[in-house]
Amino acid sequence: MRLYLIQHGQAKSADVDPDRHLTETGQQDVEKMHGFLKPMNLRVNDIWHSGKVRAAETAEILSPAISATHGLIQRQ
Repeated sequence: MRLYLIQHGQAKSADVDPDRHLTETGQQDVEKMHGFLKPMNLRVNDIWHSGKVRAAETAEILSPAISATHGLIQRQ
């Protein structure tokens, strides 16, 4: 079994955005990771994320680069 762990992109501070969406830099960094992962043709069963906005946004950006049998799954 292989486990790939990826940290979410940079998020806005809670003072500025209580939901903590990704910053523009965070989005760009995750898009760079997408470009790095896509040629690897990774195949996984699931892509799990915590459900926090920054984690969900990161997973949404990365998911097209990773073939996931069951797609995105929010941890409960």
